[in-house]
Amino acid sequence: MSERHLLISRTHQGYLLEVTHGADRVWLNLFQSIDDARTAARGVSSWTQLSIVDRSGAE
Repeated sequence: MSERHLLISRTHQGYLLEVTHGADRVWLNLFQSIDDARTAARGVSSWTQLSIVDRSGAE
């Protein structure tokens, strides 16, 4: 069974935060700043206990 997690990835428009479960993805929000995306991911993670996977490539 695949793991559910929060995924941060980079797009041409900014940083996308999604919930993923296997190949299924639910778009949560698009952020202009990686810091905003990470802050939102930490907030959602604290409510849901989902792990965060950051594939944005940002340091």
